[in-house]
Amino acid sequence: MKHILFLACILISVSAYSQTEKELIGKWHLIGFTTPEGNKKSIQEEFGTTEVYQIFYKDHVFVSTIGDEEYSGTWELKDNNKELEIETDDGPLRFHVVYADKKKRTISNGMLGTLEYVRAANE
Repeated sequence: MKHILFLACILISVSAYSQTEKELIGKWHLIGFTTPEGNKKSIQEEFGTTEVYQIFYKDHVFVSTIGDEEYSGTWELKDNNKELEIETDDGPLRFHVVYADKKKRTISNGMLGTLEYVRAANE
């Protein structure tokens, strides 16, 4: 019986990984930004626009758009989907995945703060 439970746990862990990566693929709209000190910030004031998106592709290509500006790199989920690493020309950024499902995700970084995203309406 212990062996069956152990195998079930492994299968659930493996399927959770693929589902999380699969759920990340697509376009995400930034809807909330909180500083590391816990202060809520206006996306419009911080970025000059509310059109702030992250786009994750199946081949691990990453694109960030802020208004008309576009930045690209690569992405990877690490540490059993608890960490998201984004590599750009400026170097790697590592985020803790606070929450993630098909429609909403929250990530945090000690230097940037907490970012809340929802899947873009046209996805």
